[in-house]
Amino acid sequence: MMQKPELRVLIGFLVYTTCSAYYLNLNGAARVVGGSQADPNEWPWQVSLQRRGFFNTYSHICGGSLIAPNYVLTAAHCVDGSSQNSMRIVAGLHRQSVTSGATGHSISKIIMHPDYDSNGAGFPNDIALLKLSGDVANNKAEIISLPRGTDGFLENPDCWITGWGKTSASSGTAEVLMEAQMDVIDNGDCASKWRGITGAAILDTHICIEAEGKSSCNGDSGGPLVCRVNDKYVLAGATSWGITTCEGYPSVYVRVGKFLDWIQETMSRN
Repeated sequence: MMQKPELRVLIGFLVYTTCSAYYLNLNGAARVVGGSQADPNEWPWQVSLQRRGFFNTYSHICGGSLIAPNYVLTAAHCVDGSSQNSMRIVAGLHRQSVTSGATGHSISKIIMHPDYDSNGAGFPNDIALLKLSGDVANNKAEIISLPRGTDGFLENPDCWITGWGKTSASSGTAEVLMEAQMDVIDNGDCASKWRGITGAAILDTHICIEAEGKSSCNGDSGGPLVCRVNDKYVLAGATSWGITTCEGYPSVYVRVGKFLDWIQETMSRN
């Protein structure tokens, strides 16, 4: 009898498990496996989404991208069930333990996609917007451009993922922001590679990436996949899910270009 894979949401704790040899992982505190350290301020739209814990201290749980002076785009599973009062974003951060030059910003509203389904195959519509209490005023932070809806990014040689997530399945989260150059692959090829893993559906709202020895993993969730188009980087995807071993399967991202109408309408209404 085929074993059912274990489904985990890894935002610092285990939510649900069933016994299995293979695991699907919503990369709640995602990581970059097989990458290298980014240079300071190299990816200025990258933010750290942090949760307040004991003694009023904050710790990194997910990534996000600054898409407007007062809006961050991240994964819905990063904020599902959370209050905006328990979280913040930090812009201009490079090294987790060094906050000089970085700025913390409170969140006034969490807006998850209305059709996000944490129990659906492929975790559909895993995208959220965080409205900040004020504009980010930090000379180390910049807004990332949104893609055109027609951008596909196949055969784009200049696509990158970044994050403070784990650098291996067994490690802790990274101290320094990590980066890795990745290849965008066809969704059909991606679906073939995931075939046989229960719950692993590849939807047209997904974008898949892979590269030998490289992957996103726990702690990178919500963080950016950016690709250079016409001499500037655009936000192609946001980290959603993958295999818990973080190796052997493509990483699956939300395809931001499929949500442009929702993003614009949400920001204009709020």
